[in-house]
Amino acid sequence: MRFLTGILLFLASLPLFAQGKVSTRAYKLADFPDKVTQVVLSGDPILASALQEEVVSGWTASAFECCTLEQFQERMTRDKYYFLILLDTPGVRFLTLLKGGPEGAKGIGALHEVAALPLVASDGGDGREFTYLGALVQAIQEYTLAARESERAAYGMEHWFRSRFRRGEKQLLLEPDEADEAFLSYNPDAIAGYVVAPANPEKGAYCYKMLFDAGTHCLVYLAKHKMDARHGAGFLPDEIKRLSK
Repeated sequence: MRFLTGILLFLASLPLFAQGKVSTRAYKLADFPDKVTQVVLSGDPILASALQEEVVSGWTASAFECCTLEQFQERMTRDKYYFLILLDTPGVRFLTLLKGGPEGAKGIGALHEVAALPLVASDGGDGREFTYLGALVQAIQEYTLAARESERAAYGMEHWFRSRFRRGEKQLLLEPDEADEAFLSYNPDAIAGYVVAPANPEKGAYCYKMLFDAGTHCLVYLAKHKMDARHGAGFLPDEIKRLSK
């Protein structure tokens, strides 16, 4: 009788276990390679054109199509799609991957955010965003595929990228011209720094800092800090010291 009771309790718990699994981030991304990623082309036409070009040349993680903002708004409730879209937050524009679904009926904010990487200040940049756009498209794909397999990655995007950085193995270049030159020439011995921050930061604004392996264009470090009178845009002195060891 005790054995039978145990079996019945175990069987009864299976649906609950399955429901719990569905709620995990990694489980939600399991279908990513089998779905169509809609690339939303809206806003700045030059940036939208550059995004389209980078996706056409480098998106390999799933099938993809391009769509307008209006089409995105019509389709975001469909769970057959993921959406790669440029979204503005106060001060910073992010390259963002969203998962479509019925919850989209409540608005874009209700969609599941898979990943969001800073690209440029909301009111425009100095052109460096075009240099690193393709690498960010690559990073979105790499992270999403990793997050399908690991809950640790799925719940810790910044940590996942930072775990790929190896201190002291390559030359750390944070000056923009030097970093961009190494990045564009695929210098295998350099790490290129890229910073995204609001042009006119308001209280509570963040500065985002990224490092790319210049030889592979892989994103290997992602961090942020809150900006104030003491901490402006850029890598912080103690951070540089730590990264350079």
